[in-house]
Amino acid sequence: MELGGKKVLVLGLGISGLSAADLALTQNATVVAFDSNDGPQLRDIAEDLRDKGAHVFLNADGSQFTSSADL
Repeated sequence: MELGGKKVLVLGLGISGLSAADLALTQNATVVAFDSNDGPQLRDIAEDLRDKGAHVFLNADGSQFTSSADL
């Protein structure tokens, strides 16, 4: 599946969520990622994803964005 131009919503930035976000970013998707937690390690992950172009929100559930996402 081609992800370029798609809006991808990633819920959770654990191992699989981080991998999904990275994959979508490498395929030029718009990535919006959420995690309901916060902490030093997650802040580092969030900063790295933001540097790659993702929109990342911590302490959030992302439910308000589910209807606007392609995936």
